[in-house]
Amino acid sequence: MLATVAFLAAISSGAPQSPVAPSQREVNGFLVGQYRNAVTAHFGPKPFQTRKTEDGWVQRIYIIDRAKEAYMIFESAPAAPDTIYAIQITGWPGTPMLPFRGLKLGASREAVVETFGEPTVEEEIGEVPGTILRYEDRNYTLELSPEGRLASIRVVGSAGFDTDATKSKPDLRLFTMALQRRSLDTVVDLLTPDVEIYFGGKKSVMFKKSARRELYDPKSSFYRALFSSKGGVVSALAGETSEAEENLRVRDRGVIDYVFKFPKGKVVKEVVYKWSAGKWRVWEITLKK
Repeated sequence: MLATVAFLAAISSGAPQSPVAPSQREVNGFLVGQYRNAVTAHFGPKPFQTRKTEDGWVQRIYIIDRAKEAYMIFESAPAAPDTIYAIQITGWPGTPMLPFRGLKLGASREAVVETFGEPTVEEEIGEVPGTILRYEDRNYTLELSPEGRLASIRVVGSAGFDTDATKSKPDLRLFTMALQRRSLDTVVDLLTPDVEIYFGGKKSVMFKKSARRELYDPKSSFYRALFSSKGGVVSALAGETSEAEENLRVRDRGVIDYVFKFPKGKVVKEVVYKWSAGKWRVWEITLKK
């Protein structure tokens, strides 16, 4: 209880938000922390190759373009086998992909350094020709081909993200405005990878494929759950006239969530934020019907 009081006092003190963390959580539309079944639904049930280590880690490799020798690797940890812990994309220039901080595979070393800065360490890969760029306090590594072109991107876990949730508190208005404006970049940034939307306790909706693919496909169940003019989250939040009560909720191991509850709400029951990858993000949305 004392810890909760201290936490509430800290986030209510007006402390400035931390700067944007240099670490990343998205590769080619997928988010570190998404459920593994989203990968299966996206690519199909059978990966091109599966690798297992003696200590229980599993890597699943999926081909995305044979002509470009392009593939993605999704890695799961033994403690959470159903969750994506690391994502890698590798291929030649021209590989079909979403930009990573504005760059695609094939970008020059100059463009890489301009975007990410000089690496802390640059060394030979060893197994294949090329070099690997490592950045201190960041969760990604980049590989360059012998020609100095970006050839691979790997994001692992959450190292480098701010872990101090007391520096800020969530603002539900920002999420509501992003939905109303269809600002999809902002929306995906404000959602946790394991976000769920509940409707009257009868069903829930989550990312079934890559987060970007779900948010950019008007036919996806997740897109409709957010943006439908009838029964969607955007219309529910925009039309909610009752005041939200802001509370803290303590889960197992002392993890604290920030909850906007609508006890008098006609449609919205609550919106729950959790601290994820360095900021407060929407984790659960519960509508009354």
